[in-house]
Amino acid sequence: MRAFLALLCLAASPLTAQTVPAELQGQWSGEGSQRGGSAWRVDIDLGSDSGVAFYPGDAPCTARWRFQTGLETFSFFTAVGHEEIVTGQDHCIDGLGVFLRLGTDGALVVEWRGEGGVPVAIARLGRG
Repeated sequence: MRAFLALLCLAASPLTAQTVPAELQGQWSGEGSQRGGSAWRVDIDLGSDSGVAFYPGDAPCTARWRFQTGLETFSFFTAVGHEEIVTGQDHCIDGLGVFLRLGTDGALVVEWRGEGGVPVAIARLGRG
């Protein structure tokens, strides 16, 4: 089911120039944490201009990530996009910005930001 959802969400994205660097593309998983301390698992499949995030657990949801050039970014992030919750809307925050970069240890660092660029959550993910 997860693979089907990933293909469905990635296939729904229009063809555009690559906006996610090749070294960030692929499958990542690990733990994220929100401001205030709650932690949760996240599994991500990243393509060249979109991705799918799975948030399993007690309050599961699935999100589509869309990346594009020209979005306001901070110099240390290599890809910037928006998250749209497609399942489990009652459990997850919709419409956050997603900011990606590769950590010095090879981990994928993901920051979720709300209005005004205020950080809401962060994750360090490994390949897999």
